[in-house]
Amino acid sequence: MRGDRHLLTWLVGCLFLALIGLLLLQSSGFAQALPLIVTDSSRDHLLGLRDLDGDGLYLSAEEHPVLLSDLAGNPLSIPNALLSRPDDILLLDGGSLDQLVSLRDLDGDQIWQTPGEITVLYDGGNTTPDWVYPTALCRDPSSDSGIETLYVADRSTTRRRILQLQDLNGNGLFDTGEVQIWWSVANTPGVDADFLPTELVSLGESHLLVIDGPRGMIHRAHDEDGNGMIDNPGEWIPWFTTPGDQNISRITDFQRGENGRFWMVDDLSGQIRVLEDLNGDGQISEDPEIRLYANSPSPRSAWPHPGGGIVIGDGDTDTLWHCQDLDSDSTALGSGECINLLPDNFDDLSTPSAISGPQGWQSIDLESIDPALISRDGETVEIQGDGWIPGFPVQLQVAGTEIPGSSVLPQRIFAQFPALEEGVHDLWIQSGQRHGYFPAAVTIVPTFLRGDVTRDGNINLADPLRLLEWLYIPGVPPLPCLDAADVNDDELLQLTDALWLLDYLFGSGPNPPLPFPEVGPDPIQEEQGCLQ
Repeated sequence: MRGDRHLLTWLVGCLFLALIGLLLLQSSGFAQALPLIVTDSSRDHLLGLRDLDGDGLYLSAEEHPVLLSDLAGNPLSIPNALLSRPDDILLLDGGSLDQLVSLRDLDGDQIWQTPGEITVLYDGGNTTPDWVYPTALCRDPSSDSGIETLYVADRSTTRRRILQLQDLNGNGLFDTGEVQIWWSVANTPGVDADFLPTELVSLGESHLLVIDGPRGMIHRAHDEDGNGMIDNPGEWIPWFTTPGDQNISRITDFQRGENGRFWMVDDLSGQIRVLEDLNGDGQISEDPEIRLYANSPSPRSAWPHPGGGIVIGDGDTDTLWHCQDLDSDSTALGSGECINLLPDNFDDLSTPSAISGPQGWQSIDLESIDPALISRDGETVEIQGDGWIPGFPVQLQVAGTEIPGSSVLPQRIFAQFPALEEGVHDLWIQSGQRHGYFPAAVTIVPTFLRGDVTRDGNINLADPLRLLEWLYIPGVPPLPCLDAADVNDDELLQLTDALWLLDYLFGSGPNPPLPFPEVGPDPIQEEQGCLQ
């Protein structure tokens, strides 16, 4: 009876720990509000969002300032698109300015006021080839290791084309001869004359998804012969052409997510959908390949959150929503799965036309963290990766705690982690204006010495006696670390654990399993738990 009682106590304790873990997981779903930049094409300005107080929102005036409203004294006019690069942010103005602009924060003050921080890369309103109503911008992935290559969609009914911009001379600008018509309704065979390019998503080198927002259709454009343009029917392939079957009214934004998923925003139906080519046929054509994820009154823009879910810019509620699947039903339609990130009755946002991470967003790569299981009591951690400058200050953030790091050696960061809360946490690395955000990258665990039941740092007769006392004498204080007392590591606390320890101490029996003979984490991580 007494053994059954303690087994029941152990099971209840495990259930309690699991429940607490679940509550922590759910409560941390929206724990980290990342720095964002938002364009408003009605108020013609850029907002900067930073969660300064760590509450997961942008509520105070200091957390949502207007960063930019004019260029060299000329007011912005329909800022339509943003694109974060390692060393700047690209802004596409589609109104009276018709310019592609580089915003580069040279002094780290998170605004662009110092001379040299704002540069016009291409004046599409006064250069040939020109654009009339540029609305979308994307970057060719080959730019990371080769020539900087961009694509800009012009949705004007007199143009209906995509321009390719290549910095061939490496001066950072797009000069005469470096911009050409890559795709157009007029010159690309097999294109519907009414096709209107409103959104672009890069799939690979010279390979784009081109979205006709008003009609809800999507095609693939792939320059397979490498001649610098889409000029034969085989390079223009339908990808999604049945919007009516899915009740899609109008696509206002389209973003590429992780693991082959895409996010579609429909402002007229108020729906955000996930698209995924499940059967690998190169197009979206079946019901399972497109599904409803979330609802919003009038969603205009979206940004896939690297920690999960989607950030939605809504033009009806004049705010941003972060929608995330917390109950694992593949949607964010449940209660509490979408939260408002901005204050109620927010006056500085009317038509959120684009959302982006800051300059240098996701320009840091993470390869490994050593140790993989980090002690909750704190220890030195080595991070391997790339994207930071050796010798430049590095700042880490884990579970809301800022941790300074040292990057003396190339591709390595060393940091002294303080005591942190147990669990799996996101890691945010910042070096100058470069950022890297890595969901669920850090695991904080208790460390112990198996067999050290008393937690005094030694294994002796006091340890099996303490375990026997806890097993068979009612009312004794709880054990400080159940894992340490689970000597045979079978996830049960019983007489055999004390006997194993006595055999080890006095009968030349086998050593306890790891962690032993040094303090360390449980290698299996199915821990009973440690109170201290």
